[in-house]
Amino acid sequence: MGKNEAKGEKAGKEEEKNKGVFGLPTSTLAIIAVVAIAAIALIYYGAMQRQGGGTVETPVPPLETEAAKLLLSSYDASMALSTYSLNYSTDEDGATSQYLLMDSGTGRFARVEGGFGAVEGYFAVGNETEDIACLGFRNQTKCTKVGNDTDTRGVADNIAGLFLSKSQRAEKKEFMRMLIEYGAAKPSKEVADEKVGPFEAKKASYSLSYKNVTVQQLLAMGISPDDQSIYAIDNYVMTFWVDKKTGLLVKSRETYSVEGASHVFATEYSGISLSAPQLPEKPAALSTPAEFLHFMSLVYSCADFE
Repeated sequence: MGKNEAKGEKAGKEEEKNKGVFGLPTSTLAIIAVVAIAAIALIYYGAMQRQGGGTVETPVPPLETEAAKLLLSSYDASMALSTYSLNYSTDEDGATSQYLLMDSGTGRFARVEGGFGAVEGYFAVGNETEDIACLGFRNQTKCTKVGNDTDTRGVADNIAGLFLSKSQRAEKKEFMRMLIEYGAAKPSKEVADEKVGPFEAKKASYSLSYKNVTVQQLLAMGISPDDQSIYAIDNYVMTFWVDKKTGLLVKSRETYSVEGASHVFATEYSGISLSAPQLPEKPAALSTPAEFLHFMSLVYSCADFE
């Protein structure tokens, strides 16, 4: 074999050695790989440009979302209430009730109407013995001065409980804040404008589930980890509407299911006035506490009621 033939054979072996997959030289494959990586990078960059200006969207902490700020601020607005008149209605699985709450600063009046009839409460701030409770059903109404009677005091206190104190509103805000922070209530990404009766409002929704909340977090919210009812609730969605002018909650709707049965609870305001209202005159004709309680027992039993 001549020298030239030997050199050719050696060169051929080197060429075979340097071949990669598909019979291409490894140097060529390296170039193709670099080009491919660059092409992928360009495609990715172009997609990011189309979606968000070339930057990766950073997740917003739950409490920093617009939906969370909107709802939590509505509690602040309610805590600032001093004098007011509120008209609203509730719907609980089809059972509706209408409410009127009035606070003049020196006195309060509440009226609730529903299938049970109508109850009213007249409250003198700082002088509970002058409180008056009324119950109306069909064409009859009986009122009594509560005084020191324990049973009628319980009736009056139930009505007075509609007037939430500042601390009670603060507790509600803190509970909702924890629901959001712990991931039980997940806020919607968008807040929409929507009219609610006479109010121009902003609307936000939340999905609610306790299934991923820790034992420590449940205890912090005052919920027993042994309460199995919280895990039986499915498809829980809460929607809130907040008035742009006053910052107050003017509508809420909660839908959920338990063992396949759907439930709805909704509240909607029809009127809000933040000036001191003129309270209704207290009734002059008063029954004794015993007469009032007897009338109430007849109403709620509907037995022998005329």
